[in-house]
Amino acid sequence: QTAAERVRLEIRDKVKSQRRLMKVVKKLDKDESGALSKKEFFQLLGSLEGGKCLRGKTYYIYATVWEAVARHTQQAGSNTYQKKVELDVLALSCWLGL
Repeated sequence: QTAAERVRLEIRDKVKSQRRLMKVVKKLDKDESGALSKKEFFQLLGSLEGGKCLRGKTYYIYATVWEAVARHTQQAGSNTYQKKVELDVLALSCWLGL
């Protein structure tokens, strides 16, 4: 099981539903774009880890997870024409399997 898969399962187990995911995204979406930027997504991951600092191995794992989600989203057809990838509730929900 990869680090990205472990994180995906951990998020899914904590969020549990698309409705709760919507609340989490709304809370973390500081620029009110309706989606999570890379920085906002890292805040989600950090909250699961108890606010762990983004250094070394932790940053590498977060970046790996971000790339996995972004790749999954682009393969599913979202964000195809965007230069700046952001993850909306639908994309995150799909990745999480909610």
